[in-house]
Amino acid sequence: MKRIKFRRPDHASVVAYLALFLALTGGVAYAAGKIGSHQIKKNAITTAKIKKNAVNGSKVKNQSLTGSDINVSTLNVSRVVTKLRGSSTLALTGTLQIYPLDSTTYQQAANENNSYISAVDVTFAATCTGTRQAIAYLLVDPSNPLVPTISDVAGAGQVSDTATGQVSRRLEIGPYPAPGVSSTKFEPGTARTHSIYIVVSGGCGGGSGVNATFGGVDVVGTR
Repeated sequence: MKRIKFRRPDHASVVAYLALFLALTGGVAYAAGKIGSHQIKKNAITTAKIKKNAVNGSKVKNQSLTGSDINVSTLNVSRVVTKLRGSSTLALTGTLQIYPLDSTTYQQAANENNSYISAVDVTFAATCTGTRQAIAYLLVDPSNPLVPTISDVAGAGQVSDTATGQVSRRLEIGPYPAPGVSSTKFEPGTARTHSIYIVVSGGCGGGSGVNATFGGVDVVGTR
């Protein structure tokens, strides 16, 4: 049998093979250790390329996630879901009047309980003397807000003052302690639109000058 003769590779071949080996092994390792954010094309890494559960709390910068990054409806928390505000000046009398808010309706989510926080700012003028007072009611879904029934009332408040000169006071509207009155709305099962009003009245022991200058309602949703 004829023996096969192996030729010793020449110097050029050795250098070429060595360069190829380094390119396929050491070069890859070098590249893996050196690739940073500047080497990655913008928008090149998509959601599909990120391993499931690879990004956890330790990978997220503290305080970098804001409300817009979170689906709040998935959290079992209480939060203000609607803000109703008014800043008109309304002269108060002994007759109930509607304090104008920027909206008189809001929508309750199907699986959300609602409660209410509200207030009115009142100014007693120096010309309003003696015992001076203001009364406010928070009404939800009234048939006629100027002639409310007990079932329309979600809250009430009163502020009195016997000082002299001009005085400004905040009238906090809280739960109304009477049978048939509720300051909450249980989850309706399907989304429901509610109407909401603040009605106010006021007077002086002598003279005149009671004004409501601000009104607000926060609707708190709890899931």
